[in-house]
Amino acid sequence: DFCKKASLGIIQLLPVNDTGTESSPYSALSAFALHPIYADLAAIPESKTTPNFQEMLSSLVSKYSKEKRYPYIEIRNEKISILRSIFEANYEKILKLDKLSVWKKENPWIKNYSVFMCLKYENLQAGWKEWKKKYSPKDIEKIYEEKERQKELLFFAWMQFRLDEQFSKASAYVRKQGIILKGDIPIMMNNDSADVWANPEYFN
Repeated sequence: DFCKKASLGIIQLLPVNDTGTESSPYSALSAFALHPIYADLAAIPESKTTPNFQEMLSSLVSKYSKEKRYPYIEIRNEKISILRSIFEANYEKILKLDKLSVWKKENPWIKNYSVFMCLKYENLQAGWKEWKKKYSPKDIEKIYEEKERQKELLFFAWMQFRLDEQFSKASAYVRKQGIILKGDIPIMMNNDSADVWANPEYFN
């Protein structure tokens, strides 16, 4: 809206990929996954049926609104914590979301990413080269089908599904105002990424 009033025709963004605990937008954990730090928590449909959501959101805002510098890791962790609360409170409903099932089929990259993120949390966010075990494509497939990990895998898929919805809606609004949205992407993937981890044959 500001750009339209100021007669500015292009908005250029730095990469908005998920970079995990790295604050640099060029340290992407995935060529496809969006960063949960940009989630509009109140716009997530399930937030409306989450107990104490408004209190969690108000606490987040009041805690960091007066900071002189952006406390990246702290805000990332707290936003993911709230996203987990929303997910937990609505898990049964999310399981039955047809749109999410369709989205997963249309975005096959989510398999490697969600397995990678599960293992990354299990390894305390360490880079995959520090993990005790190496994983083949068969191992990844096996983990993706494991019953005990289904809930955690679904969390990452649901989170990306909602982020994709929000980004698509925002970019459509920009276009509607007659403004060009210009993206910026990393030249190469970060070494510690789902893409390199799952497809080492494509990376020297």
